[in-house]
Amino acid sequence: MFGNFDDFLKLARDESFQTFFSDPKVQALMKDEEFKQAVKEKNLFKLMANPGVYRAP
Repeated sequence: MFGNFDDFLKLARDESFQTFFSDPKVQALMKDEEFKQAVKEKNLFKLMANPGVYRAP
């Protein structure tokens, strides 16, 4: 997902990112193969169409 490992490390140390990434909804998306493929393809339309992205709280 990250092209530059140094940028990834900087982001991983950020408290706000850690809070965001530990959210159960984000964790569910990270396990969703269709979501991961859309991210890899940088396909905004597939990302927006993914029901997990707009799941109600």
